[in-house]
Amino acid sequence: MGRGGGGGGGSRSSGGGHSSRSFGGTSSHSSRGGGSFSSSRGGGSFSYGGPRVSHHYHHYGGGYRYGHSRPAGPMGTLITAVVLLFIIGVFLYAVTGGGSVAKSTVERERLKPYASFDKGAIDDDAGWIHDKKALLRGMESFYKDTGVQPAISIHTDIDGERYLSDSEIEDFMTDTYDGLIGHERGLLLLFCEYADSDWYAYYMAGEDAQTVMDSEACDILMDYVADLYTNSSYSDEEYFGAIFEKTGERIMTVTPTVASKIPMMVGGVVAIALVIGAIAALKAKHKRDAEKAAETERILNSPIDRI
Repeated sequence: MGRGGGGGGGSRSSGGGHSSRSFGGTSSHSSRGGGSFSSSRGGGSFSYGGPRVSHHYHHYGGGYRYGHSRPAGPMGTLITAVVLLFIIGVFLYAVTGGGSVAKSTVERERLKPYASFDKGAIDDDAGWIHDKKALLRGMESFYKDTGVQPAISIHTDIDGERYLSDSEIEDFMTDTYDGLIGHERGLLLLFCEYADSDWYAYYMAGEDAQTVMDSEACDILMDYVADLYTNSSYSDEEYFGAIFEKTGERIMTVTPTVASKIPMMVGGVVAIALVIGAIAALKAKHKRDAEKAAETERILNSPIDRI
């Protein structure tokens, strides 16, 4: 398998049919910036989407008794720290919350499983899977998160052909789905790589499974197929396992946005500000106490005629 090179993803294909299973796909020759679509067999609905310091200084004159001046007081340091922490927090969240995988925007409920997890829902026509445990870990994680039975079919060609129409692939997947899953609470992932970095992937979700595997969830699945493809640290088994595992984790939670994190970040900044303020106040008190003690000692040690 020639993973590790450049591989796009995001263009979905569809075809007609006779059932209500959803079907769509992506390939290495498409980019998330272009139009994408998925459909239900017999449907034809389309959904388009992409691949998918200022510093403040405060000067205080005066001092206590001796007229010493300080270039920046505790308040200036506090304001600067708060502003910088807020900017850094927003920036870091914006960076980590982005990426090429679509966000999950709706809450989904785990489907009541049709049966226990089936470890045999693997069709490795390509002969790439040698460590099934690595693959099954990801598939079972997906099953536990969603209640949907996952299945996978891996090929370098389909019935000796590398280029098939969407309707031919859909017919092939229908037969494969029936053979590997056999009920409507499943999800089949078809992956075919016919040359290094030349591949296509399709999904087929059973009618009942679509309460979890809606169009957004299926787009996320396809995004992970493309996004993880270039991660050469994965073995083939780990790659496919990670697709299922990460998809399950993402679609069963609502992806946080910067707006949703602002209250928490503001709370953190306020807490830090209070701590910094308390420390600054404590230091100021200690300094005043020390100056007062020094002044008292000076008075006591001075001759009476100089007081």
